[in-house]
Amino acid sequence: MGDGGMFDPAIEMADTNDSIIVKAQVPGVSKENLQLDIMDDNLTLKGEIKDEEATEGKHFHRKEFRYGSFACTIPLPTTVKVD
Repeated sequence: MGDGGMFDPAIEMADTNDSIIVKAQVPGVSKENLQLDIMDDNLTLKGEIKDEEATEGKHFHRKEFRYGSFACTIPLPTTVKVD
């Protein structure tokens, strides 16, 4: 599903009579760091998970959180109006 390589958000997609609802779990990502684009009946979700700015004075014993940019393209089940 993902083509950003680093992080693939968990996705849920459903439809109603007049809309498609897509939910994505992107913990640690603010709305300001998310971008949505629809092209050719595909939804592309792009974002960035930023590392802590203040790491000075910390001596990590374990660091498994992923940081950086990600992109995920999801094929939509039908043609949609972009607006």
